[in-house]
Amino acid sequence: MASSSCRCHNLPEEHLLTCRRLNTKMTLSHAAKEMGKWCDGITGVEGSSGYLALIIVTAVGWLWINDSLPFQANGASTQIEEEEEEEVPDPPRNFTITQLRHFDGTVDQRTDEKKPVYLSVNGTVFDVSNGRDFYGPGGPYEVFAGRECGAALATMSFDEKLLDDVSACENLGVGDRNELQNWMEKFEHYRCYPIKGKLVPDDKLPSPDRIITMEELGKYDGNVQEVPEEFVGYGAAPIYVGAGNKVFDVSFGGVPMYGRMGHTKSLQVKTSRAHWH
Repeated sequence: MASSSCRCHNLPEEHLLTCRRLNTKMTLSHAAKEMGKWCDGITGVEGSSGYLALIIVTAVGWLWINDSLPFQANGASTQIEEEEEEEVPDPPRNFTITQLRHFDGTVDQRTDEKKPVYLSVNGTVFDVSNGRDFYGPGGPYEVFAGRECGAALATMSFDEKLLDDVSACENLGVGDRNELQNWMEKFEHYRCYPIKGKLVPDDKLPSPDRIITMEELGKYDGNVQEVPEEFVGYGAAPIYVGAGNKVFDVSFGGVPMYGRMGHTKSLQVKTSRAHWH
């Protein structure tokens, strides 16, 4: 009797592939039957191959669920490595009124990119860029962008006299003070706007002509973590950097670079006269 492969060989080409597939299925079926007979002979139980298949499937499923399969473990580790790390926020910094005005959400002419939108509420500076539609250019509250606006928000006023005046928050009535606190809580806990630092009014800045001793200059080297009592309202302790005959407080924008975790602290120079810019 001719073998199945010979029979397929004698068929026309258009039927050859179909014949070979059928023979393959028959071969696999025969192998399965032989495996079943072998299992029955070993265990003495008819149909034991079905139980064996069930045990194998269950074991593979357990390994899969518990991440114990080698190929799955590698895939999981790769996925973890590819997960985007959370962005580490910049440490708090100090702002002058002039510096804060820069962050009004308009297009930066130097980079052609939109600037962040910051605003200050009772001296606390928030990054409200996620609310650009409200506080950015064209928004209903765009007048508050880059400004201290605590008293204005509390009284729901757009009066220019209430802007950039932190002290106005101290003169609010009881009801307006509660409203101011509501805005603070909304920004920080409900909207989750990042806090960037503190606004230091011009009248709270040290005199640009005051004399700084070398001891004082060396004290504020970027390692001071707590804000000293004499700098009430600051968001970060002063960091002094001397250049020529001037001393700059780089806590107004340079904390990531010159602070405790910065990489340019060695640039600090001893000097004796302070100029605040």
